[in-house]
Amino acid sequence: MYPWITASKYKSIHAIQKYFREKAPKEHERGIIFSTGRGHFELAVHAIISLRTILGCDLPIEIHHMGPDDLSKEMLMAFKALPGVKTVDVWDFWGDEAKALRGWAVKPMALLASSFKKVMFLDADAVFIQNPDLLFTNSKIFEKYGQLFYHDRTITGYDWCYNWFNGFVPSVSKYTNTLRFQKKDTVHEMESGVVVVDKSRTDVLHGLLTTAKMNMATERDGVTYKLMHGDKESYWMSWELARIPYRFSTSYGGTIGYKNEKGAVCGGLFHTDEYLKPLWWNGGVVANKHSNKETGLLKYEYAAYDLAGKDIKWDWETDTTPFCLSPKTPDQKVVVTDLTSNEREITSKLVDLYKKIIDKGWREYFKANYNLNV
Repeated sequence: MYPWITASKYKSIHAIQKYFREKAPKEHERGIIFSTGRGHFELAVHAIISLRTILGCDLPIEIHHMGPDDLSKEMLMAFKALPGVKTVDVWDFWGDEAKALRGWAVKPMALLASSFKKVMFLDADAVFIQNPDLLFTNSKIFEKYGQLFYHDRTITGYDWCYNWFNGFVPSVSKYTNTLRFQKKDTVHEMESGVVVVDKSRTDVLHGLLTTAKMNMATERDGVTYKLMHGDKESYWMSWELARIPYRFSTSYGGTIGYKNEKGAVCGGLFHTDEYLKPLWWNGGVVANKHSNKETGLLKYEYAAYDLAGKDIKWDWETDTTPFCLSPKTPDQKVVVTDLTSNEREITSKLVDLYKKIIDKGWREYFKANYNLNV
């Protein structure tokens, strides 16, 4: 079922279990991984440096990439110049099977390949407002279930993924039946910009292996990516297929940034922690990472999150404006909060750091700050 395991250093599922339960060194107890290519390189650099210099996170970090052309030699040198950062070529780790990986599909394979027992995957454009180490040390969900997932935006639309999933799963657990996806209140249940797992747990490891299988070339190109947006739903669906208990964090996807003329909050895809405190968002610190990564820097004053998971109104992003969130009706539970002075100070530092990286280019930034000539 998992032929790529035999090409790795582990050779078997039992060997993976044994390593992370008994042999993993203490310095690999927990850590953070990113996967990125050339297109999101500056975003990943910003994310890593912000963790180190603004949030005081000293967890070891791995950068996972696919093959010799995913990142240039100069980019690899730049990552290695950052404190506590190493690079991992997923192609080398999993053998020929890994060479068929594309885009989002690398993420579960990177989680498996990581040297960390307790591992947190972050998208290159994930930006934190709290130290992410708290997800390992302060999350009741992670403590109990050995994993932590986050909800995506509440957006309705097509139901072919719903029909496919419910057509082949013989019976669905009580918890899964509480999800918006199962009620057809949203087409996207999960946001995979942050995924936290404990690979020393047998149940979690099998859930992750199933996720990786759903993202391999045959399954990905033949079925899953035709029905869902990338890797997103493959995590919780895999846990469900393997009959492994799992949980999402408390709130549904919201946004963080500024208020527009309609009173909606506009910005990146935002998430609270399970105690409803601002935690992280996706999209970097720009209005639209897809159209321009160098202009449209955001100002962060408000956060909005969804507690209803139903009938939420999103204004779609444009080339110059981000997603905006407001309730469809006044009684909907979209919670809008002012960021505290400390949170505004942190977000201001995050924006200033990004400006410094892009103003003269990342090469000049590394030359000035890390004495690296590339």
